[in-house]
Amino acid sequence: MADMSRPHIADFAGRRLGRYDILELIERTPLSVSYKASDSETGQFVVVTVLNSEYPMPAEARQRFRQECSLVARLNHPYVLRLLAYYPDEELPLMVYEDVDGQLLSERLGKPWPYETALPLLEELADALDAAHRAGVIHRSFGPERIVMRTNETPVIMGFAVPRILGLDSQVTADGTPLSQPEYLSPEQLRGQPADARSDLYSLAVLTYEMLGGEPPFHGNREGLMRAHQGGSPRDLRSINAQVPAWVAAAVARGLEKDPARRFQGVRQFADALRRNEALATPVGQASSAAPPPQKWRPPRSVSAGRHSHRLPVILVAGGVAFALLTAAAATAFALTQDGGDNGSGQVADVEDTTTATTEATSTAAESAGLAVGDSATVQGTGDGLRLRSEPAGEQVGSLPDGTVVNIVGGPETAQEITWWQVESDLGNGWVAEGAEGATWLAESTQ
Repeated sequence: MADMSRPHIADFAGRRLGRYDILELIERTPLSVSYKASDSETGQFVVVTVLNSEYPMPAEARQRFRQECSLVARLNHPYVLRLLAYYPDEELPLMVYEDVDGQLLSERLGKPWPYETALPLLEELADALDAAHRAGVIHRSFGPERIVMRTNETPVIMGFAVPRILGLDSQVTADGTPLSQPEYLSPEQLRGQPADARSDLYSLAVLTYEMLGGEPPFHGNREGLMRAHQGGSPRDLRSINAQVPAWVAAAVARGLEKDPARRFQGVRQFADALRRNEALATPVGQASSAAPPPQKWRPPRSVSAGRHSHRLPVILVAGGVAFALLTAAAATAFALTQDGGDNGSGQVADVEDTTTATTEATSTAAESAGLAVGDSATVQGTGDGLRLRSEPAGEQVGSLPDGTVVNIVGGPETAQEITWWQVESDLGNGWVAEGAEGATWLAESTQ
């Protein structure tokens, strides 16, 4: 039996496993082996993954297998490879996935992608990871080898939760050998610590760096890569590709923070930051030291349990695009644009110049507003609503449309060079940005 301790070492091509005729080997990893197969009952092609598990699989492991596979099977996301069936057989546990035609994303790397081309793909990947995280599923081994680009150019992510299904919270063995590509593993995973959503976010930031820079943030052999991810600093992305917008380089740098607490706390925030949301793209340490919020955000009065009011719009779940501003045609004409990050068009000034201009503009915007704690104000001039956040420059929790009357209960606070007010309204409570680049989004109200 000792020779059978790793069942997938056998080559099953040409054999039948259950109802599946195994056709050819697709991939072999330290955790599993995958084959292209034909379902004898439906005639459809599928991918059969055989796990590299203990032999035989004990009862506790079979229960974990069922639980984790059940979570993955319920994801039902267009950019996640569908798990069609799973068999917690004590001798040969199988997972059966849909078969997709396409090319691994890893085969398309090696030279810089234009920001305008990379952004839609990165947002699709972030959307899939975000959906998985909200369902309680962490990928743990995310990277371009786990992404297939379909013939219609949409991505599909493979390999969700395989380490967890095998009972592996860590991605390194007892002797420190990584079980996945060390190029994309987070520092905490390489230290043998459990992964969470921020670990997947780190891997997505590594991929973003490689797509936009044409090379990964760190190079070297396995040991060198592991040391670099845990203690090294990558080159500034803009020094590799000067066409990368400054706010994108800042977002990627924050996503690559060694300490998970200093990264974005969700992939949706990271995607927002890539869409030119400078408030989110600034490292969290700068925000907290510059302007700690005096009060924590409180849920609306109408909410007796749970985090958000049911009256908040659907954007609470989907996240929403980050806000950017067009130059004002006149002092009283302001518009909040949606395409500032949608298409990535336009040139961006150097970081130093952008920061200086924003600092001057936001200070005058706050002064001209004439607002103070205790005032009532009306949201105006935003077009698609004023983003409501849990704290200055923090997580988005809602959107207040034009015409919403709010009460000013805290502020002003300056975070990431933007002035923020704490507000209460019938549509939700939180922090809102007063304005930037001369814009004013709150007007004094007598209502």
